[in-house]
Amino acid sequence: MYSIERFEGDRAVLDRGGERIVILRSALPPDAREGDVLRRCGHAWYVDNEATQRRRQALIARRARLREEMP
Repeated sequence: MYSIERFEGDRAVLDRGGERIVILRSALPPDAREGDVLRRCGHAWYVDNEATQRRRQALIARRARLREEMP
């Protein structure tokens, strides 16, 4: 699984545990956005909505923990 780290013009930077690849943005579904988790099937990329939601919830929880730890 990869996540969309960012868009740079017509390119998308994808991340998988520190491994980054750059692909054409047009290779992604038109509704893909930064932070989405992607799966690849053959030559097509798909947004994994369940994994994306879990990832977003984990990030929200992490931010909350960090705020609690700040003096």
